[in-house]
Amino acid sequence: MKVKVKTWNAMVVEFGVDDYDDIDTGYSFTTHMEELMPRDRIIEVELSPDGNLKWEADDYGWFLSEGMIEGMVMEVKIKTWDDMVEECGLITHGLFKCCIQTTYLFASQMEDELPEDRIIKVSVDGAGYIWEDSRMQWCISEDMIEERIKEKVDDS
Repeated sequence: MKVKVKTWNAMVVEFGVDDYDDIDTGYSFTTHMEELMPRDRIIEVELSPDGNLKWEADDYGWFLSEGMIEGMVMEVKIKTWDDMVEECGLITHGLFKCCIQTTYLFASQMEDELPEDRIIKVSVDGAGYIWEDSRMQWCISEDMIEERIKEKVDDS
């Protein structure tokens, strides 16, 4: 997936510079990373199962924090309830009637809020996927997603 990385100066203002001249945003943003940034600052990253964004460039790999990312919006299609139950199992959990044990819990209330075609818009940042329905914000994990429909970097 593609994300847009904040400018060096924007991150310096927001987070400051450490003793090694790196920016500490949760993970360090290094001068070497800055040298490898394309002009438009849009890079291809991989979302790991634990929700971390990983960027590989110049034979190196770095994790990106939420503080480094300007933003991205993606449309995804959510797997069916039955498919997730089969893959992950069904549990009861606190306030929710029943949940599916994906990386994040998929609650029956989330299922009730999904549109009929199961396609939703999620914002993507270093924390993973966030879906806002009419009442709540939900964390969406990679194991809930059947397919990525459309990616759009928020370059406003």
